[in-house]
Amino acid sequence: MEHSAFHRISSELHWLSKTTTRKLTHVVHCKNLPPSITSWSLKGSICDYCALYLPEGLFILVRTVDELLLLREANQAWLELRLATSRNVTAPYICKEGESIYISYVMVEEGKLRFVVRSLASGVWNSQEAGRKLHSPQGQWKVKQSAFSLGDAHMLYGLLQLHIEEEQLDILVCVRINLLDVQSAHWQELGRHYGGTGDWQLSLARDEGNLHHASWGIPIDDSHGCHYYYCTLHAMRPRPVLVWKEEGTQSSVPHFIFGNGLMLLLFMREDGHMVYGISLDQGRHWQRANWISFGDKSSFLFTQITGVRDEQYYPMTALGVGDPEYRIFNWFDLCCPWLFWQNENPYVLHHALEAQLSYLHSLIKEKAADWVYEVTHLAEQKAAIDQQLQRIMVQWETLEHKEKELESRLRLLATADDMEHLPLRHIR
Repeated sequence: MEHSAFHRISSELHWLSKTTTRKLTHVVHCKNLPPSITSWSLKGSICDYCALYLPEGLFILVRTVDELLLLREANQAWLELRLATSRNVTAPYICKEGESIYISYVMVEEGKLRFVVRSLASGVWNSQEAGRKLHSPQGQWKVKQSAFSLGDAHMLYGLLQLHIEEEQLDILVCVRINLLDVQSAHWQELGRHYGGTGDWQLSLARDEGNLHHASWGIPIDDSHGCHYYYCTLHAMRPRPVLVWKEEGTQSSVPHFIFGNGLMLLLFMREDGHMVYGISLDQGRHWQRANWISFGDKSSFLFTQITGVRDEQYYPMTALGVGDPEYRIFNWFDLCCPWLFWQNENPYVLHHALEAQLSYLHSLIKEKAADWVYEVTHLAEQKAAIDQQLQRIMVQWETLEHKEKELESRLRLLATADDMEHLPLRHIR
């Protein structure tokens, strides 16, 4: 991951960023106090890093050009642990489940892909790995991009973009690994593309039901655009679906939003436009993509945050707004994004407001006929219920009248002196 990391601890706002090619800076913002700044200078250039905020402190997994390091906070000091010394280390990831911290990375050596998982529990390190042969008539494979998501029961899901320069071939591979039994890893190829299009934009997320969903964008050189795909990972044989073709713009990281049985997949364009599609059936079908404009100077940015679920802690990429106060983008922003842009210029606010009102107007116009039909249907149902209630009231009044007549006759029978008791007459 190359995005800055954000985490809130009570009233403290923590930001971790790569300020230079060899320096990481950790800034803590507190209300009514100047920011607290801590920096680390590393020997090699930083390729990417993965941050995890735990109750016991901050853990940072850093990959440089020739080694993999673990930086951790302990007793207001920072410790540095070298995990691997190789230029072939890629795709670092760190997470925690239960009492164990898991660190994974990928190495490609001699035509074989090695997925290494190291775990730390009670001060003891353990190591496991899974391998897969990579077949190529010529050239050397390398991992260009990766994305990971931690599932339940120690399951780790990953996407790897494998590239071989000599053949201009890219392959997207999905891996499912049980962190307690790494050797039983399951590999699945999701797609391949010829043409050497560069880095793909990968995204992995899990919904409220612990189902995992993947999306990726493939840049297309000839059209200067990008094709975005979606695939669910809980199926035995995942089948990618083309969600959107975007032309004339650079690719961006796909972002998932889940809620109330709906799944939203969105992409931020460089001009501030947000393109999004909605699925009502877990990604099997997608509605026609829509877009919303947030202005040319959109303040939305991708960050790393620490997700927490049950006894799990895991880094995840989120789309949000605000600095230093950061808020994750959600369903509400599709209706009222301008309410949270207090620092934006009036033109951008007006542009966003106009675009949103136009979208809401078209939505109401399209749904007006359905709303009128529903209201009319409810009115007809109410009229029918009223008529039925009136008939019931008439029957009720009739029964009350008959009851009064019967009571009157019984009183007359009870007061007659020359008439024998009714049961005695029946006995005779």
